[in-house]
Amino acid sequence: MTVLVSHTLSAVLEAKGRHWLSPQRFLKYQAILVEQDDVEIVVTNTVNPASFLSGCMGEPVIHECLETIEATSSSHPDLKDTPLENAET
Repeated sequence: MTVLVSHTLSAVLEAKGRHWLSPQRFLKYQAILVEQDDVEIVVTNTVNPASFLSGCMGEPVIHECLETIEATSSSHPDLKDTPLENAET
């Protein structure tokens, strides 16, 4: 079976999968998606046909998947980890 994906699935799974998945579930997905002999993951730039439904073809979104995941799933950069002065305990 050939699975067409728009991202480098194995890189995303390796880099971020352990943050979201339990070790058992991570190994399960890795075994299913990456290490199967009868499953081939192919990165493609084929456009999703559902994107044509809006009638507007905007500029293609070019991004680095891992950077986007890091930016959207990490804490806000304006948050600080310093204790408040005179805080109630």
